[in-house]
Amino acid sequence: MRNNKGIILWFTGLPAAGKTTVATRVYQHLKRRGANVQLLDGDVLRKMHPQPLGYSREERISHVNRVGNAALKLKEEGEVCIVAIIAPYREVRDVVFQRIGAVEIFADAALEVCIARDPKGLYARALKGEILNFTGIGDPYDPPLTPVIHLRTDIESPEESTRRVLEYLLDQGWIDTVEGC
Repeated sequence: MRNNKGIILWFTGLPAAGKTTVATRVYQHLKRRGANVQLLDGDVLRKMHPQPLGYSREERISHVNRVGNAALKLKEEGEVCIVAIIAPYREVRDVVFQRIGAVEIFADAALEVCIARDPKGLYARALKGEILNFTGIGDPYDPPLTPVIHLRTDIESPEESTRRVLEYLLDQGWIDTVEGC
């Protein structure tokens, strides 16, 4: 890493769009190169917090704000903070991003592809009515209008998407190479 300032790379997208897959690959690449990097996964953080939140609109907004606050703290400490979280509401993301200065990365995959992937079986349960307010089925996902990086995770391989993020970091002067990704 060439830059000693912190940065937040915020991956957003539907469930099973590939956010965590690509975010983890970027994290691993940076870690191997000695970067001070942290990965904040929305699902993991939701389970770890002492005051768990549900999935109402208000609770989702609170969760996004919590994650934003944690990411900002890491950025202020000079860390590269990689966030992978659905963050379904555009207006909430926009407000949080203005406050924390995140680089918005849209993991864009068609709903049909996400349903077909369904690694946790959540779409199947939502479609049967077992999970209410599931993002993309019973609750909306507002795609970004102007993401800094727009990944097409339904047609790109995880390697291609990872390379695109690393090339952005290279172009911005954050890293010296994208080799070995």
